[in-house]
Amino acid sequence: MLPISDQEIDKITPLLLPPNCSFDEERKSFIKNLDTIDCQAVPGSGKTTALLAKLLLLEKRLPLEQNRGVLVLSHTNTAIKLLHSKLDNKCNFIFKCPNFIGTIQSFVDQFLAIPFYTQTYQHRPLYIDSEFAKNAIVCLCPPYLNKILDRKPMKKDEILFQTGLLHGKLTHYDKDPFYYKETTSTYQSILNLKNNQYKKGFLFYDDAYLLAQEYIEKYPKILDIIRLRFKYIFVDEMQDMNQTQVELLEKLFNHPTVVYQRIGDINQSIFNKVQSNKIWEFRGAPLILHKTLRLSVRIAPIVERFSLYQDIDHSIVSIRQSNIPPYLFIYTSSTIKKVLSHFVQKIKQHNLQNKKAIFKAIAWVAEKKENCLTLSDYYPTFSKEIKTEHNHIDSISEAIELIRQKSENTNDFNSIFKIITQVCLEILRLENITNSQTNTYYSYLSFWKAVKENPENFLLRKQIYSLCQKAFAKSLITISDFDKILSTLEKIFNFEFSGSTLNFRNNTIGSILSKEPNLPPKNIFSLDGINIEIGTIHSVKGETHTATLVMETKYYTTESQKILNIVKGQEIKQPKTREAEAMKMLYVAMSRPTDLLCFACNEEYIRGHEKEIEKAGWKIEKIS
Repeated sequence: MLPISDQEIDKITPLLLPPNCSFDEERKSFIKNLDTIDCQAVPGSGKTTALLAKLLLLEKRLPLEQNRGVLVLSHTNTAIKLLHSKLDNKCNFIFKCPNFIGTIQSFVDQFLAIPFYTQTYQHRPLYIDSEFAKNAIVCLCPPYLNKILDRKPMKKDEILFQTGLLHGKLTHYDKDPFYYKETTSTYQSILNLKNNQYKKGFLFYDDAYLLAQEYIEKYPKILDIIRLRFKYIFVDEMQDMNQTQVELLEKLFNHPTVVYQRIGDINQSIFNKVQSNKIWEFRGAPLILHKTLRLSVRIAPIVERFSLYQDIDHSIVSIRQSNIPPYLFIYTSSTIKKVLSHFVQKIKQHNLQNKKAIFKAIAWVAEKKENCLTLSDYYPTFSKEIKTEHNHIDSISEAIELIRQKSENTNDFNSIFKIITQVCLEILRLENITNSQTNTYYSYLSFWKAVKENPENFLLRKQIYSLCQKAFAKSLITISDFDKILSTLEKIFNFEFSGSTLNFRNNTIGSILSKEPNLPPKNIFSLDGINIEIGTIHSVKGETHTATLVMETKYYTTESQKILNIVKGQEIKQPKTREAEAMKMLYVAMSRPTDLLCFACNEEYIRGHEKEIEKAGWKIEKIS
């Protein structure tokens, strides 16, 4: 195949970059490289845009010899949607067979798990969806086995929901030895339950990887077939793959007949547990994108110090000049709730507010915990409320109509499950039942956490599962179908229905909350016309902000206690596990802003170190 030239890159540049911008030599080197490589890219390096350029130029070379294809994989649907949106209307062939652009999960499902499952069970799986499978197995679990597992409450979820089948035997997804020995009757009962779950076609996401492993071991020829299908393999956000996914990709594509490029930032792997050994090990010297288009010259050196893996060249080179220093806010227990207001003042001081500006305040630990420092200490009304198409449902009749529409247009169990959960949340709000830990109404996540700790957990899941099954069978759903769920809800949260809930059930009035005028947006702190979106570090991974406030929290100890030496411009040699976790989290958090970075810490942990911190590039401001 003809090599990619600078002239070709220049020709497609206007399709991907703003006017008067161009790819520099570092990115051109990556775009032109069509060999098996690893690419280590610093935050804001423009790696995804460079990958898009490479795909556009490969598009011009399709079809390839022997009609082989291009495979592009990423960890999340969000990343794949971005690729689709950027390439839409620019490519004619890249989205067509034999090419494939999708998540690692969708690839494994389509090319390995579903074919092997279909061959084994003579029908396709109904769902590869962990939430659906979780509720299905609750329904399928026989009463006698339920009683046995109830004696092991700490292990029950692990045994039922984190276990699959491999070569006819039970195995935990994390490869740990199974809790019961094969010779016990309980093992055989669980094995029968899992076999029944598999036969009926309800699979957890992790089951797909077990099926893929068994497929490859039983029919190794499938490796050659897939390699013959795909010539070029590009894996974006490689650092977010887990051990199982990395091992599978290596087995498939670490082979001389294909070009296999792994792209990402090894220091941003916050979705996997920190381990002493990297999950993603470079093959030789990686191609490194050092230049950041996002971070200013004042922020880049701060972020660079948080690089956990310093055995490679981890330097971050900024080309963005700035006079705005990174700020370290120090507060006391009496001034912690003024941190967000102080952040707004810094935004105003540096004239950063405009229509396109994005301001976010983020923290590691979000959920309110006793004797812990969390995001809620800075912003008490924070809620990890899951985003739904309807913030409120006015009645059970409306929920039934939403379920009918969903069941006609999709087989997505989660969408139905969320609607039924939303009905439960509405009733708890009408009855003024709040989360005792936060004194706020239950969110989707906090609701299911509370339910999980109750003995009626499995009964409620079974009832919701049955209602979902009825919806997908296109059977008529009535208000009375919800009555068992409502009765179980009463038991779990220990209350009796009032007239408000009866009205909600009988559709005589709508939800009181849905009628409240001008409800403020959730998780938005507003002051002087400036809106600050509040969230977790995980929620902003991959984003770019104008200004970012990082608020320290306490996970065993506070972040400032774990990484004080780094804040002072020093190194942590051979960091311990907790220090390594904090380094990764703060590397991701502090690499979001283009202009203003602020880090809020308790004065108690900073006192006595002020001179060293300021010498390292921070400007300290005490909040009073």
